[in-house]
Order: sequence, then structure tokens, then C-alpha cells
Amino acid sequence: MNSIDTDAVFMRSLATRRRHMATAAVLKDVIQLYRAAGFDLIIVETAGTGQADSEIVDLVDWSLYVMTGEYGA
Repeated sequence: MNSIDTDAVFMRSLATRRRHMATAAVLKDVIQLYRAAGFDLIIVETAGTGQADSEIVDLVDWSLYVMTGEYGA
């Protein structure tokens, strides 16, 4: 992401600050703010969402779980 150098892309990092949770407590508000600001596409990357932590599905239109080969995918 550091190599993206364009005004058409905005990137913001949010610390989760919650034990055993993959998203920040303010994420819902941040997504609503970006939608109100007119962003066409909002991509949210979580801090390791797995089967036990699925709160992201209530905040997004699409959820994609990506695994690497080292984890048995």
C-alpha cells in the first residue's frame, strides 16, 4: 500500500485495541463516514478474522476470507 501514489486512493489504519477482536470498535462509524464522503469502494482488512471472529460480516457488503497454503488451505 505504501507504493500507491494517487489522490484517488485514501488509506487509513485503525488499531483494533480489543482483545480477541479483529476490528476496531469505531469501524462501523468510520465506514459510514467514508460512505457519506462519497467513496465508491471501501476495502476493510481485518486483523486475522477467522471462524470464531465474524463480526465483520455485519459491517460490509462482501466478506472474503483468504488463507495461505501454510494454514491448510
